[in-house]
Amino acid sequence: MTPAEIGIAGAIGGIIGLLSMMAAPWVWDSFQPVRALMATFMLPALAGLGMLLLTPGQDVANVLLLGLSLGFWASCVMVNITGTETLKQLLIPHEALGRFSSASRVLTWGIDPIGAALAGVLALFLPTGAVLAAASSGVVISACWIAASGAVRELPLLSAIGKGSD
Repeated sequence: MTPAEIGIAGAIGGIIGLLSMMAAPWVWDSFQPVRALMATFMLPALAGLGMLLLTPGQDVANVLLLGLSLGFWASCVMVNITGTETLKQLLIPHEALGRFSSASRVLTWGIDPIGAALAGVLALFLPTGAVLAAASSGVVISACWIAASGAVRELPLLSAIGKGSD
């Protein structure tokens, strides 16, 4: 793909991600937080695997497929952040909110360079498809800590938490 095609696909993905914000309140009002969190942590793996479907010589199809893959990834991230930020604001004491946010960012963003370095090493020895499959499985595994957390499993719907704080 050319840089322009990748840029157009990225723009399509960004627009899809922004549009997904309309669904975020429904997701967080309809599903227990543990289910919403697990889905938004695990489903981006499908976006990574979708990139395996890119085919040389299929310029328009590749732009659309990559745009949809990036958009699906962005949608999961946007829906996730909408809920997690609301959860933090509702459940973390005001005086600890900044410390909690910075610690969670170090944890969540700190893993990215480790995954990127691992992918770079794997790319030296494995074909791109195998590296994307390994990365996708890592994304799915990242949801395991959500499922393992009793405190997260016990969280009620966001709307119930908000009503309880009034």
